[in-house]
Amino acid sequence: MSNNHSKTHSLPSSWSTHACQGNYSVVERITTPLCRELIEMANALKSLDPTSSYIFDNGAGTGILTAQLKAHNSNLKIFATDISSGMIQSLQSTIQEQTWYDVETAVADSQDLTSVTPITSSTRPTNNGNQELPKHTSLSDSTFTRALSTFMIGSVEQPHLAIAEMHRVTAPNGILALGAWAGGSWGPVWQIAVCLALGDESYVAPRLMHQDWSELDDVVCGVEAAGWKVQQSKIQKANWGFKDVDEVDRYIFEGGNPIVGLLMEGFEGEKLEACREGFTRVVREEYHDGRELCETAILLTAIKK
Repeated sequence: MSNNHSKTHSLPSSWSTHACQGNYSVVERITTPLCRELIEMANALKSLDPTSSYIFDNGAGTGILTAQLKAHNSNLKIFATDISSGMIQSLQSTIQEQTWYDVETAVADSQDLTSVTPITSSTRPTNNGNQELPKHTSLSDSTFTRALSTFMIGSVEQPHLAIAEMHRVTAPNGILALGAWAGGSWGPVWQIAVCLALGDESYVAPRLMHQDWSELDDVVCGVEAAGWKVQQSKIQKANWGFKDVDEVDRYIFEGGNPIVGLLMEGFEGEKLEACREGFTRVVREEYHDGRELCETAILLTAIKK
């Protein structure tokens, strides 16, 4: 496996920084409709009844999926985790603003849920302004009736461990609802831009998603290898919703997305500026000024047998 995945996974602080920037709204814009669709798929399999459901939002980020779950039914009980404390602190702010009393949060590595760090609105600040974290705890076997995860799985170092952990903490006959990116659109655009700017036709852009978890059949196989029985799986296109090439440029080069940032590793100074110009040219000419930029999402549901 390439080092790109371990770098992405091992830098939760970079996700914390990204969460604090205004450009994160771009992520919310593209993923919110997909989260709604995944919730509908899970609900069609078995109704989301707040009296009997305890939902695990794994890789919750700033809480985009959690918010859509609460919009679906405000009484749902949710436990949301992310490897980035900054993401969870952002979600905690939303919880307080929306007065969601039945949403718990924790900092956790999705690949090992035996050690999670709960964070609540009462977590105390230290003298340096950081949060004083409570002691670690463990998520027990068969804790949840449903495990949901959106667009985290392809960016962790060992996705099969994350899927296995979700299986472990979900009760028998519980449901998995999973969203994954199928490869990502930015790599091909960047590759063309580098060829245009530097004349380097041998350059190959790095993969931004795990190579074994970016095709529908591979994701289905990976999920079932962990003990799940897939019920429904499909591909769905999602438009980024950019208004023009300038918005695309700001998001890619100034937005602080740590995954997108992998593309620019090794590029700096005049070389980076030339490739940036090439990038905007490709977006303008090939993607209708950025308005036709899309991602391909993999959505599936499964049952724990």
